[in-house]
Amino acid sequence: MSYSGINLENVKSFNRSAILKLLNDQGAMSRKDIAIRLGLAPATVSVICSELPPVWFSLQSGCAFPPRNPNASTNEHH
Repeated sequence: MSYSGINLENVKSFNRSAILKLLNDQGAMSRKDIAIRLGLAPATVSVICSELPPVWFSLQSGCAFPPRNPNASTNEHH
């Protein structure tokens, strides 16, 4: 017996990629804004964000890429 239809793991992977691309292109934003922009259910965005490594998660209840150089202003040597 063969199954046809949508593979949920592929859909999840596609959604994760879409979220990361959006964040890379547009910067940090709330989960709600991500859901609206991508046409995803807020719960879907929350699940995917919760599975990202902690460094990707913003404490402002959204997702965000980590800063490119978080110590840029503190690493200056005088």
